[in-house]
Amino acid sequence: MTAIAELDAAISLAAKGDRDGAIARTVAVLATHLDVMTLHHAGVTLAVGHERQAAMALFRLALDRDPSFPWSRMELANQLFDANRPAEGMVELQRVSLGHNAPPTVFVRLARMLAGQGKTVEARAMLRAALVAEPENADWQAELAALG
Repeated sequence: MTAIAELDAAISLAAKGDRDGAIARTVAVLATHLDVMTLHHAGVTLAVGHERQAAMALFRLALDRDPSFPWSRMELANQLFDANRPAEGMVELQRVSLGHNAPPTVFVRLARMLAGQGKTVEARAMLRAALVAEPENADWQAELAALG
């Protein structure tokens, strides 16, 4: 069956009220036919549309293809936080922070989560890591100063 036929079948499932089946079939097509960036952007689109479970599935597919792609891991973490699953979100952010291409914003997000848990020493370390990449960022400097 071609990708178009598979997507038509997914549409039929959705029309019959089988939303979960439609999403699963669509995700399966995307997994076999799209690159990491496309999977990531499709996940972002679903996240914006408040389709959290489907978005997380696409971010995970993107990470299956390229575990070092930081943006899908960050978006997955955001969705986990929004789904009230902060422990899992923290694990994903920590995974991003270990990568060589970790964006500084991941360290800031980790710092904020750690500060919220009362772990100010760890939070300060994360903000310092972010400031290595962007030493002139006044907002992050202010957050660091506020932590003492």
